[in-house]
Amino acid sequence: MGNYTTIVIDFETTGLSPGYGDRTIEVGAILISNRQIVDRFQSLMNPEMRVSGFIEEYSTGDAAAINRQPTVRLDMVESCVCFMAAALTSSTVGIFVD
Repeated sequence: MGNYTTIVIDFETTGLSPGYGDRTIEVGAILISNRQIVDRFQSLMNPEMRVSGFIEEYSTGDAAAINRQPTVRLDMVESCVCFMAAALTSSTVGIFVD
């Protein structure tokens, strides 16, 4: 692997079916440059629905913390976009979504 810059994005959700009402509970992103993690972004969000015990243990392990978070807000989205834009201005080669 050569030297490169990329962003890895990860979403945690209440399930795999948005058509059945599953929602995002966490978004995280890391900036990798020259094989090193150089920055991170992470935000929990309240899905406004019950988080199952399985999802609670699989993701954060703390449904109460999720429920205390605000619902998806514009400033969360703006923060994530700003994180990615700042990384992209430093000659990013690719963005991978997981």
